Amino acid sequence: MNSATKITGELRDLLSLIVDSAGVAERCVSHREGLPDGQPMDPELRSSIYVIEAACAQLCSLIARPSGSLVNKFLAFYEPACIQVALANKIPDILQESPSGVHISELERRTGVDAGKLGRVLRLLAAKHVFQEVSADTFANNRLSSHLVSSNPLSSFGLHMTDECFKAASSLSDILNDPALTASISPTDAAFAKHFDVNGNLFDYYAGSSIEQVDRATRFGPGMIGWGDAIEANAVIHDFPWDQLLQGTIVCDVGGGVGNISIQLAKSYPSLRVVLQDRPRQLKIAEEKTWPELCPKAISEHRVEFITLDFFQESPKQNCDIYYVRFSSDFKP
Repeated sequence: MNSATKITGELRDLLSLIVDSAGVAERCVSHREGLPDGQPMDPELRSSIYVIEAACAQLCSLIARPSGSLVNKFLAFYEPACIQVALANKIPDILQESPSGVHISELERRTGVDAGKLGRVLRLLAAKHVFQEVSADTFANNRLSSHLVSSNPLSSFGLHMTDECFKAASSLSDILNDPALTASISPTDAAFAKHFDVNGNLFDYYAGSSIEQVDRATRFGPGMIGWGDAIEANAVIHDFPWDQLLQGTIVCDVGGGVGNISIQLAKSYPSLRVVLQDRPRQLKIAEEKTWPELCPKAISEHRVEFITLDFFQESPKQNCDIYYVRFSSDFKP
């Protein structure tokens, strides 16, 4: 089989995957009378979307010039950098006030960011389908950017990823190519620790007292809620037979942040008792802000217990019936 025949065969296979999956999406969407925006997705629709995303990406890598595809990857850093500008200045919140659009001169007045530069930032994002330019230099929210308003925890996750994670990632190559550090498995030798000059890991950094550290630590908990919502981590609430467990069953949410999953458990299954364990700062936010706002009844009925845990040094509370660990990571460089 020659090269042209092979490429043609792959091209047809990919197009067939895209068409078939688009058909599945079309049927699911027509039954729901629209696209899911924050609601749980039908498993068949979710699978079809994954196939479309992967097949389209593979299709582009197959038929585009390699140099063009690689240059696009080289320039991809602009997108998260521009998203951080939008999030840090709460551009989605401002645009939400005026659905018909806001001119960049007004955005400059509200944010203090130069109108010309901000316009170029938003135009790049609009080209990537985040925001829309409804007329010259006038921008409005669209289906994607409307999920980035500050009241949506996804915005906190976006700031976490485009701020400290993005900055730390820029040091990765330096660390891996340093003969003294390349084989180290110590968190203190990771790219994050070196970039932010912290003698520890991400959570040690969050325990600091500077304004930046406190701000970043405060948004981390809501950010994990936003991430969980985006990947539908709450499927465990409905897919596991919690209602068949005995009255008073104790569920330990290990490293649960402010309690995204355990809050939903406490609301849906009041027969359960919950133990939420994480670092002190996260638990303080959980106990004093998140749970009183989202699940006060569990507190008043003494169905939730907040216990600090450094899971690098300690074990979770003993004698619980179920231990829920959503993510497991060794936080190596």
